[in-house]
Amino acid sequence: MFEDFYYVIEGGSVFDVRDNGFDVKPEEISILQSILRTYHTGHKCFDERRFLPVFKRAKQLMIDSGGFNILRRYSDYPFSISEYHAQLSSINPDYAVSMDYSTIMLEDVIGTEYKDRLPYLIKTIDNYVEQYDMERNYKLLIGLQGNNIDEKIGFMDILSERMNLNDVDYWGIGGITITGSVEMMKTNLNLRSEINNYLNKKLNSPKIHHFGLSIAHLKKLFKYNIKFTSLDSRSWEMPIQFGYTFDDNGNNIRIKYTKQSTEEVRQRSLFNYIKKINKLKNLYKKESQVEGLF
Repeated sequence: MFEDFYYVIEGGSVFDVRDNGFDVKPEEISILQSILRTYHTGHKCFDERRFLPVFKRAKQLMIDSGGFNILRRYSDYPFSISEYHAQLSSINPDYAVSMDYSTIMLEDVIGTEYKDRLPYLIKTIDNYVEQYDMERNYKLLIGLQGNNIDEKIGFMDILSERMNLNDVDYWGIGGITITGSVEMMKTNLNLRSEINNYLNKKLNSPKIHHFGLSIAHLKKLFKYNIKFTSLDSRSWEMPIQFGYTFDDNGNNIRIKYTKQSTEEVRQRSLFNYIKKINKLKNLYKKESQVEGLF
């Protein structure tokens, strides 16, 4: 079903060696980092010191442009495509997300009609094509924009006027799944499934990434029998938010009943999440061998 899982991680101390049986090596996992964490708003420039060297040791490194948050924080990107490209060239990731504009649940900011969203869809395509044509040491991912299946297909049609869609390095599919009602989540998963299947039918073996999926949503998406390349999540931190950690046997326990430091709690949570993801990957590999699943 999928080949890789990218862990969204802030802070490198989660990789500190503690010899407690819960050590996590960056070389053994794929990591997603937002470029916004390295941008100094006050100085209006990227700060090399804000990108920790430990993340460069990841098995695979993907850098996100922060497009989901841009219109929630700014009127536009505070940096240019050239500046973004230069920072990426310095970091040297495997993959990077182009400077896109998420319009999901932003009706109060940009308007409720398709004509209000269309300029941001076109700007996403303009940004992608310009960066795609640059000499790069990384593969470039474009996030499919649009609030429904017709808008997303229309987005692809506009892009097809600028380039061969089979030349796209990587496709991204996003949406709100962590919050909202059960019905909203179901609607989002249905949309993810529809556009995922459309990509697989229209293109030759496309690489497809799903943004922001927890284990719970991944299990639900599995029922749709779709094939994609990768996904990412920061939901490994969820137990911590509810006040839980893991004991030496891997069982849930209240943080207040332990003497674990904040970073040890985070490390144990990440370690156990990785175990669950690897278990799911192995399960899906076996299931994918069943005739007619995809």
